[in-house]
Amino acid sequence: MSMNYTLCKAKDADHDAFLTLINDVFEFDNQPGGGFLRFLPKLYKKEYTPCANNFVVYENGRMYAAVGLYYNTMHVCGKPLLTAGIGNVAVHKDRRGAGYMKEAMRAAIADMKEKRADFSFLGGRRQRYMYFSYDHAVTRYQLDINQTSMAHALRGKEVKPLKAVAVTSESTRELDDMHRLQSTLPLHMERPREAFFDIIRSWSTIPYAAYDGGRFAGYFLFNSARNHILEFYPQTANDILPLIACALGLAAEQGEERSIEVVVPEFDANILDRLLPLSEIHSIDHGEQISILNYKTVIEAFLHAKATYTPLPDGEVTLLIHGEAGDEQLRLAVRGGKTFVETTSAAPNLELTHLEAVRLVGSVYSEKRKYLPPACAAWFPLPITFSHVDSV
Repeated sequence: MSMNYTLCKAKDADHDAFLTLINDVFEFDNQPGGGFLRFLPKLYKKEYTPCANNFVVYENGRMYAAVGLYYNTMHVCGKPLLTAGIGNVAVHKDRRGAGYMKEAMRAAIADMKEKRADFSFLGGRRQRYMYFSYDHAVTRYQLDINQTSMAHALRGKEVKPLKAVAVTSESTRELDDMHRLQSTLPLHMERPREAFFDIIRSWSTIPYAAYDGGRFAGYFLFNSARNHILEFYPQTANDILPLIACALGLAAEQGEERSIEVVVPEFDANILDRLLPLSEIHSIDHGEQISILNYKTVIEAFLHAKATYTPLPDGEVTLLIHGEAGDEQLRLAVRGGKTFVETTSAAPNLELTHLEAVRLVGSVYSEKRKYLPPACAAWFPLPITFSHVDSV
């Protein structure tokens, strides 16, 4: 590594140089308004001060590497969790192998620990980021629904039509309705109203609000091809089927039968129950990779959340976790539908490395889950999840 480098937060004056670096590294359009600014306006507009959220490496005054660290608060059944998203990990092609990415990542992780973040998330190559304590532990259901499968599943049933409204930055009423719904969900990331439109436009989504006469019935976010729904939020349970029918109608406007893929977290069990019979194909897989920095808080929040929508068997287990942010010895228990997580000095039933614990807590498969008492194994994976729109 060069002896003339400096690792620090980026300077606000270097906003344009910062965007040029990350766009060039990811081979994105570097024209004004293009690249990362187009995909993620919620992060990269000047008014959101992206430079203040990036650890960068300067060498002889020039920026050669950047790692974005973006904090947010997730609410899980009323419990706030501090999250830390890692994004735009970039190293100039002339400095690959110099160790700059490792240095910036370590600085970001140290910052999370100092600020006592509960968990962190990122996207990218799994084996690369396992070195930095991340692994797959965000599960999601994917349902493929088309007009034919829906017609067969709903034969003889009438579904009330809804009016879809394409949402723009000027759609004040629609944005107010959407923000009000999203911010009151049992599980949601904080999205300030003034930034809400920029947030829901992440990854070039196409947002629609839906109305039953003058009543707001929910909203959904299409990808740019209108064959994938990143967020699907009905106002009430009775709006689930009309809302998906509304989305299918828009997808089929090109004059051909279209299949749309709807991503639904396990936490939204009511939506899954209604949409599963309509799907031609459905599957479960992983979304982001995460690193849990506070196992007690994360397990406590999501174990309680799981108990709100599915029965959990009674049981008790003590885990010794050698976590990225330090050892945690925790007693987990469920009694009569109530969940308990507490620090204990009792002998552990199972000892786990950090990555083993991440997979046990949130992965579809865990190599250590089979060593739990059977009743306790049934608690996992926990429904750790968030919308792709909130990813960085």
